Amino acid sequence: MHGADTLPPLVGVVIPGYETVVSTVEDPGGGLGLLDKRATFMEQVADELQPALLAQAVADRVGDAVELPLAGLLDRAHDLGLLSASGRQVMGNACKLPHAFPVFDGAWDELVPLVIVSTAYVDDQGGWLPKPRGEKVIELDPLDERVFLQTLDQVGLLEFHSLVPEDAATVEETVV
Repeated sequence: MHGADTLPPLVGVVIPGYETVVSTVEDPGGGLGLLDKRATFMEQVADELQPALLAQAVADRVGDAVELPLAGLLDRAHDLGLLSASGRQVMGNACKLPHAFPVFDGAWDELVPLVIVSTAYVDDQGGWLPKPRGEKVIELDPLDERVFLQTLDQVGLLEFHSLVPEDAATVEETVV
């Protein structure tokens, strides 16, 4: 268990070198560099989580572990009725490395959850691009340190506990 009065040391437990990001003229305080580190980490999580969720859904449907390459998993999920043809295409794009975020503006109503990273849907002007939505969308959010840790807690990668309200100036928080 790791405890801290501020969030950066806790994020540093998850992302080695996080606290070494320095300020630049273009990025006073290093905020964009820190966001980039969190976003890159979330993309890596998505790259591992999406195929794992797909494999788990197929295994749950057939009642046994399934060892197939990604294309085989996608085909099997479609054959089993877990993904529609369009859902298979979106999921296939989401599973490509490096992570290709699904361009899908609508409700994701497939049986297999879709993993997205929120910052992939910010346009060049800071506005939001259309993104998938629905109960089966797992949105990994690196936008700020607290939400980053809360998101990792929600997907089961760590336990994050805060002993003070979110708007407090000082914090006592832990990552397990």
